[in-house]
Amino acid sequence: MIQIQRFIFNPFSENTFIVWDETKEGVIIDPGCHSESERKRMVQFIEKEGINIRYLLNTHGHIDHIAGNSFVKKQWKVPFIAHEKIESEIRQTLVYGIQYGIPITELLLPEICVTQGDSVKFGDTTFSVLYTPGHAVSHISFYDAESRSVFSGDVLFQMGIGRWDFQGGNFDVLMESIINQLLILPEDTTVYCGHGDFTTIGMERRSNPYIKNYLSKI
Repeated sequence: MIQIQRFIFNPFSENTFIVWDETKEGVIIDPGCHSESERKRMVQFIEKEGINIRYLLNTHGHIDHIAGNSFVKKQWKVPFIAHEKIESEIRQTLVYGIQYGIPITELLLPEICVTQGDSVKFGDTTFSVLYTPGHAVSHISFYDAESRSVFSGDVLFQMGIGRWDFQGGNFDVLMESIINQLLILPEDTTVYCGHGDFTTIGMERRSNPYIKNYLSKI
């Protein structure tokens, strides 16, 4: 069974997740660590727990979720996994990153590309890859059926949804991703969002105003 540690990083209060199981093999999802102190905190935790990092995973390529990619790659020398469409998003961060005080100086692209139906395995754990565009064209989510956990990046939030006004965003595509990929998961599935507090599929199905309003019109 997986264990999960959240870190809240960078000016966007982005959720970075360290996920590992009883084998002590683990992954880092969306490393937003930008400052030296943020990176140090993450390294200290991983070393203290004795976690063997196997992969770097990105749900999508927006700057708040990839700020620590190059650091993770150099620190643990692990393969980088994401959707193939992430390249254009990462290239854009080289341009706008400095405007947000998070300059990206190194173009790090995934060695392994995954999409709907693929899986990521580490230790005794298997993540199912769900293709969930709408917030970003490259967006994927990672679902662990054993623990009923989904790492939804910026698709679904507690009583909210991801923004769709960025380049590559689309409201209808986003809602289709939520309804067809996430809401079909078991109600007690915990949603580990890219920002803010965690929630459950059941809670969002019953109470999320965006979902309720959208479903009422179709």
